[in-house]
Amino acid sequence: MERLWDPAAGMFLCRDVRAGELIPERGVSGLVPLLLPTLPRDLAATLVRTMCGPHFGLGGATRLVPSYDLLGEAFDPHRYWRGPAWFNTNWLLERGLRLHGERGRADALRKGMLHTAGASDFAEYVDPYTAQACGATGFGWTAALTLDLLHDRPAGDRNGVTAIKGGDLG
Repeated sequence: MERLWDPAAGMFLCRDVRAGELIPERGVSGLVPLLLPTLPRDLAATLVRTMCGPHFGLGGATRLVPSYDLLGEAFDPHRYWRGPAWFNTNWLLERGLRLHGERGRADALRKGMLHTAGASDFAEYVDPYTAQACGATGFGWTAALTLDLLHDRPAGDRNGVTAIKGGDLG
């Protein structure tokens, strides 16, 4: 927190170790500390606001959290780690949201991941706006994380998600 937290950005940033300065670019990795159970409540709340705000758009412009700042100069929805949404990072964020009491947001992200996984034929990553498949389809970690999400259902979810390939996998 002392070396990477940037209150102005509302998230953790990468550090240029040679210059000793934070790099002023927002990436999904700066939201992943939400997984820390000991993260102070105010920082967790700030990360959630950043995730749901204009830079990442969760619950508004995007169904899944993109890998890079939607407002950043280098953003490209199809350029590997400069824009698309990845299932592995979204899985981590879903866990972090749940850990910090953001059940509604975690449930919505889980549902979005399950729907997008099936609709994209288990793509490696997707366009964060359209959910169009990018990279390989039938991707192993997307399938594995989908199985994990289906196995580890939140309380009250009796039926799972029926949107995956039109069938009831829950």
